[in-house]
Amino acid sequence: MKKLCMIICITELLLASDFIPIDKIEDIASRFVNQRYGAGYGLLSRVTYYGHDEQANAYGYTFTNQEKDVVTIILGARYTTSPIGEVYKGIPHCERFYNVALEKIRRNFQREPLFKKYYYFGAGEEYAGFDIDGKKVLINVLNLQIRKDEDLIKIKPDPVLEKITREKWIRYLNTEDFTARQSNYVDSVPFIDWVYGCSPTAASMLFWYWDYRGYGKLVDYFFTHWDAPENEWNDCANTNRELALAMYTDTLTGGTYISNIAPGMMTVANSYNGYSFSATTSPQGGYWNQWVFSYLKAEIDAQRPCHWNVLQYWYAPFNEYINHSVTGVGYEITATDTFVIVHNTWDNNEPLWALGTYYNGVYSYDYVVNLVPGGSNPNNIFLKYPKGGIMFKGLKYYIKWDWLGTNIDHVKIWYSTGRDGRSYDSTFWVPITNSTPNTGRYLWTVPNQDSSFRINIVGLNSSNVRLAADGGFSTTIPSTAEHSPGVNLTSHYDTDGSCVDVVSVGSYLYCADYSNGIVIIDASDSSILDMVGEVKNIGAIKGVYYCNSYLYAVDGVYDTLRIFSLTNPQNPVQIGKTGITAHPTAIFVSGNYAYLACGTSGMIIVDCTNPNQPQQSGIYDSPGQVYEIFVSDTIAYVADGSRGLRIVSVANPSSPYEINYYDPPLGTTQGIYKYNNYIYLADGSIGVRILHLTSPTAVESISVYNTPGVARSIRYYNNHLFVADGNQGLRIIDISTPQNPVEAGYLLSKAIATRLFVDGHKIYLADDSDGLYLITHTLFGVENEIVGDRSVSFTYPTITNMRQGLRINLQVIKPTSISVGIYDIQGRLVDIIYQGRIRSGNNVLEYKNDLGAGIYFLSIRSEENIIIKKILFIK
Repeated sequence: MKKLCMIICITELLLASDFIPIDKIEDIASRFVNQRYGAGYGLLSRVTYYGHDEQANAYGYTFTNQEKDVVTIILGARYTTSPIGEVYKGIPHCERFYNVALEKIRRNFQREPLFKKYYYFGAGEEYAGFDIDGKKVLINVLNLQIRKDEDLIKIKPDPVLEKITREKWIRYLNTEDFTARQSNYVDSVPFIDWVYGCSPTAASMLFWYWDYRGYGKLVDYFFTHWDAPENEWNDCANTNRELALAMYTDTLTGGTYISNIAPGMMTVANSYNGYSFSATTSPQGGYWNQWVFSYLKAEIDAQRPCHWNVLQYWYAPFNEYINHSVTGVGYEITATDTFVIVHNTWDNNEPLWALGTYYNGVYSYDYVVNLVPGGSNPNNIFLKYPKGGIMFKGLKYYIKWDWLGTNIDHVKIWYSTGRDGRSYDSTFWVPITNSTPNTGRYLWTVPNQDSSFRINIVGLNSSNVRLAADGGFSTTIPSTAEHSPGVNLTSHYDTDGSCVDVVSVGSYLYCADYSNGIVIIDASDSSILDMVGEVKNIGAIKGVYYCNSYLYAVDGVYDTLRIFSLTNPQNPVQIGKTGITAHPTAIFVSGNYAYLACGTSGMIIVDCTNPNQPQQSGIYDSPGQVYEIFVSDTIAYVADGSRGLRIVSVANPSSPYEINYYDPPLGTTQGIYKYNNYIYLADGSIGVRILHLTSPTAVESISVYNTPGVARSIRYYNNHLFVADGNQGLRIIDISTPQNPVEAGYLLSKAIATRLFVDGHKIYLADDSDGLYLITHTLFGVENEIVGDRSVSFTYPTITNMRQGLRINLQVIKPTSISVGIYDIQGRLVDIIYQGRIRSGNNVLEYKNDLGAGIYFLSIRSEENIIIKKILFIK
């Protein structure tokens, strides 16, 4: 009796406030994740989400284990919100999509917004809040809809629903064991939005699932269809239409008789495609037979997603009863409730729906329709690229695919053309090739058409019998890039993530692709960028740098510096890493130290003398927000956001200290580059600012050039500045007269230009969601042997070509960092001779590796010079 009284007292105490103590919420989050996903998950971060009243409305907890698996759980913060809003694997949506949301705000308002808070009103209603000129603006981080605060509906919770959520919270607070008493889940069931009706849509997800598992003729292609009931365009598979016809769906209302669902699925699978599927419908389910849960459970336990039909189901988000078909992909029997994990045909979440509902005296009822596959063949084909996004007219791309089985001899490939630029008519297919060998890729030049398109690829055997087919679900948009004379887009690759940084190493490019990790691209042929490798599942890579024969990458999710060996350039291997005490967003490496830009946490210095065991060494806590860093000798030049330029001594990396600064009255300094006695700042909406540096303690502004966008990153080459200018792409500024900068050329990219790498007449531009651009220019000549003012750091080397290798005598004016490499006749990196700092005076470098006879190129690079020399080896 005492125990019961204690529980009642605790409950009454908790209900005295609408807000739940945060320690109890965190305890639920930790126990839920560890009991449901396996022990060993520790709290990585917590996000506070606010409500309309600016009070905490929910908390997002992110947990990780030793294997770096990540789980995020969102729990309500008060009794009037549901206990668990969402649970998913991965980082919080607000962090994953923050950069994209920020850039849309910048683009729409042409202002530098001030981030304030995150807001959460339920699944799919997750917002980032910004201040624009004193007004609050919210942007949905999932669909990027921009709203003012007053636009969001403010509804006082319905008393009945509030009572339900309070009772549910009491169960959660009094539950010690959140381990599902029984659960199961079918992984990788695809999502398709409502089209032609909910029943054919739910069935299409089943067909697409089985298409990838040995039944490759079920789904051939995708197209866009106008749905009058929803008054919108929706993307769907060819099977959506086939199933709607076979089920006799009323496509004006979306209604389908239960009795037509199973026969319709078998007609499409068997009569149209030659398989031997079976499908059966359960008896009507209701409270009297636990809503035929045994039927649904049997399908999920057999790892078969199923067609679940709910009728008179009270759906609180719509505040009404619904009759709806969904795809059941899992279930959970818990101490508090029984749930079905569904794809509801309305969004790309996997919500948990109650098995049945009772509201206002009305019980829901349901049916389960199973789909059991049969008659598979071992051959299948999978389109890898393109899958959607932007491709440029007249440029070359590889269409890529994978396949299973040994009978696919050749393939046919088409692309669609559409009405109104939406690829609506799937009957309008134009052949790319009627027959090409099954090699996994086909070189294609994008045609000059205005409508978006999709790719359809069909695998055939030697007798020309169709074995499997696949296509791109999302539309690909053919486009052109506006540019000035002398500046041209030469090639492009649309990465899967958000390309935010790039570095060139030999003939390979290494892209920081945010949540997609590191993408490796072969750039040996300038006319075609070709992805040849990936490093995935390593958090969110926000910056990359190449130095000392290693690739350095900063991970903004796990707050980690990662160091990779490039022995196999297509497959970087992590050899070392270290956690740091902030969120890094950019990196500069000089000598044995890495300098990490960490936003409001300042600059963190990592000692990489032993690349296998890097260690955090020092911190410079800047007054602003560090975006980028440039290090020369023992001085770090820091782009510090609203606080401009900070000049920091790093002579002792463990104790950096500020020696000077330049704090302009306007602008947000996001990018920085130093050359000779000049510092070039990418100053946000102000554009480019040029500073003259007579000494670290004497700096003055000599000119400003207002670029049309938001200047984010800047590089110098041959009296020109190359600027990643946000939504205004690449801008090239002639600074032959630093006091009077003039724009020499530009190219408008399609997303958000973030950072860039300049290699003579080639510019590699990271364009966020639109991937990577290779831009070439003819604005000035490219010097074949010496770039920059060679008197600044080193004089022309004396090279002795020995039979066993090379001896390089290099006279250095002052201590500097250099990189010396050998490249073959095709421009591919063969070996690194030296990487690091050298002293002033004469330096001798010897290279004794036994290379084959032939022509090679010796490249010597410092912060200010590039020397390229042809070498002939004779054996």
